[in-house]
Amino acid sequence: MVVDIVKCYINVKIDNIMTLTWDKDGAEIKRNFIDKKVIKKCLDSIIELEKKGNNIPKSAINEIYNNKNYIRYIPKCHEAIADFSQLINSKILNICTNYLGSNVYFWDSDLHSRWGSNSVNTPPHQDSFLKCLNEKYPDMITCYIPLTKIDKKSNPMHIIKGSFKKKTLPHKRSKILGFSSIIVENENLLQKNLKKNEAEILLNPGDVFFFHGKTIHYSKHSKKNINSNNRRIAVAIRILGENVRFSKKKMSQYIQNVKYNRSFAIKQGLTKESKSFIKRI
Repeated sequence: MVVDIVKCYINVKIDNIMTLTWDKDGAEIKRNFIDKKVIKKCLDSIIELEKKGNNIPKSAINEIYNNKNYIRYIPKCHEAIADFSQLINSKILNICTNYLGSNVYFWDSDLHSRWGSNSVNTPPHQDSFLKCLNEKYPDMITCYIPLTKIDKKSNPMHIIKGSFKKKTLPHKRSKILGFSSIIVENENLLQKNLKKNEAEILLNPGDVFFFHGKTIHYSKHSKKNINSNNRRIAVAIRILGENVRFSKKKMSQYIQNVKYNRSFAIKQGLTKESKSFIKRI
C-alpha cells in the first residue's frame, strides 16, 4: 500500500469556533482534551500501517485517491492498533456520564479517513440506526477525536442541531463506499426544516467532539469548483449508557444493508469481508 505524507497541521489553530451545548444541540466540543503526544502516536501508527501494507484488518475498507490506495475505515480500530486504546480514558467516560446522567461503558471504536472535498462524501445518517438502538432507550454518545486538523478545506463534519430530540429517521441501503445505511445520498436532499439547524464542526487534533447517537451528521457533497488535498483522519469512540437497549428489527435491516453495500466494495477490491453479525447485550 502506497501512502503520501499526511497534511495534519497539528500546531495550527482553527478560527471561527462553533459553540454548541449538549442539552440544546445534542453535541458539544471539548477543546485540547487529549494530549498531543497521544494524538501524534496514533497518527504515526496509521501512517506506518499504510506504509507496510500488512496487518491491515480484513474488515477495513480502502479508497483510491490519486491512483493510490489508502485506508478509509477500520471497525474496532482499538483492536487493530493498540495505541488507540489510550484514547478510551477516564476523562472521556466522565464527560459521557455527565451528559447521559448514568453509568456508562465503552462499546466500540472505528477509524475514519477522507481526502478533503475530493473523497466520497459522508452521507447524512444517525449512529443510533447504525448501532441498532431501541428508540426508547438510545443512550449512546459518539466521541469524535481528530488526529489531523479538520478545517473548511478538509470537508468537515456537519450536524443538525437538536435532531437528537426527535425519532431516528428511516435509513435506506446504499452503494456509497463504507456507508451501508443512509437517510439520503447527500445533505441537499434533507428536508429544509432540518437544514436550517445545520452547524459546521471545525476541530484541531486533540479536541473531542461529543454528540448524541441520534444527532444527524454528514460531510458536504463535493462541489466541482472545490479542490482540496487535505486529508482528515479521526477516531470515533462509542460510549453507551447503562440503560441502552438494542432493536432486533434494526439489527436485521442493518445487516442486510451492510451485505448489500460491502458486496460492491468487495468487487472493487477495497475490502475483504462483509459484516454478518453485530454484538449486543
